[in-house]
Amino acid sequence: MPLSFRRFMIRLTFAVSAAAAASSCRDSSPLGVELPTPTLAVSKPKQGSGANLVQCTPLPFDSVTQVVGPKGGELNVGPHTLDVPRGALSNPVAITAVAPSGTLRWIRFAPDGLVFLQPASLSMNYKKCKTQPSQTPRIAQVSDSLNVLEYLTVASTDKRTKWLIGDLNHFSNYAIAW
Repeated sequence: MPLSFRRFMIRLTFAVSAAAAASSCRDSSPLGVELPTPTLAVSKPKQGSGANLVQCTPLPFDSVTQVVGPKGGELNVGPHTLDVPRGALSNPVAITAVAPSGTLRWIRFAPDGLVFLQPASLSMNYKKCKTQPSQTPRIAQVSDSLNVLEYLTVASTDKRTKWLIGDLNHFSNYAIAW
C-alpha cells in the first residue's frame, strides 16, 4: 500500500472513532441510569399534580451515585439521607439519588423499583418550607408527574429541626407533602 493511502485510512479511522465517541457522550446521568424527567413544572404545581406537596425555598440540584451492598450504607443527597441497613440488600447495587432544584423537596431514586429485604430509612429535611405550626408534613411516594401515590409510615419527626424519617421498602420518587 502506498504511504499516502495508509495515512488516509488512519485519519479516516480516527475521524470515525472520534465521531462515534462524541455521539455516545449524550447520557448525562450517572452510570447510565436513566432518570425520568417530570412532566410538571415544579415551581408552581397544578391542582391534582403536586397539589399536596409542600412549597419550599429552592435548593441547588444534587446527585450522588454509590454502590451499596449487603453491609448497608448511607447516601447523602442535598439535605436528605438514605440509610440502608445491613442485610437490606443481598448483592451490591449502584444506587443513584437525585435531589432536583425547585420549590419542592423531592428525591428520585434509581434503580427504580429496587426492593429492600428490610426497610431502609429516608430522612428528609423541610427547613425553609411553608408549613403550618398545627400540621406536620409527611413523606409521600410520588409519580414522575409528582402526583401523590401513597404516604410512608413516618418513623420519626422533629418539628424543631424540621426532619421527617420514613421507612422505604422499595425505590421510587419521594417528596415532602401534606
